[in-house]
Amino acid sequence: MVVQCCVCKKIRENDSWVEATFYFDPEEASHGYCPACSAQALAEIAEWLEKERQQQVCQAA
Repeated sequence: MVVQCCVCKKIRENDSWVEATFYFDPEEASHGYCPACSAQALAEIAEWLEKERQQQVCQAA
């Protein structure tokens, strides 16, 4: 089964993520995040959570 990053569309091949050089049926692929896209998504989530926390602190004051 092909594992494809749901953001950048790279595929996992032997413990690394590379551009797809062949056609595969997307319905037969598993989707996840490559390390770079995962780090970016987690940073965005952390930023959003911090803003939410700050808003709650301001509302409580």
